[in-house]
Amino acid sequence: LVLTWNIRVFEEEREAKEGERNIMSFGIGGVIGGAYFFNPRWSLDLELGYANIPTDDIVEHEFTAALSGVYHF
Repeated sequence: LVLTWNIRVFEEEREAKEGERNIMSFGIGGVIGGAYFFNPRWSLDLELGYANIPTDDIVEHEFTAALSGVYHF
């Protein structure tokens, strides 16, 4: 489980629709992931995440995915 925060920057039509240019928001979510090790030093990591941002904005749910090559010291 994670506590997340974002600074959202809206431009043009989205700024007009939201009524503001910048907004800071907090939310809760979860992240799950795993790693595949090619050898003791190198791995390929996959993370999938979800966050619920309880605000009056248009965006309330965020889904994220990250695929990274990682070198372990």
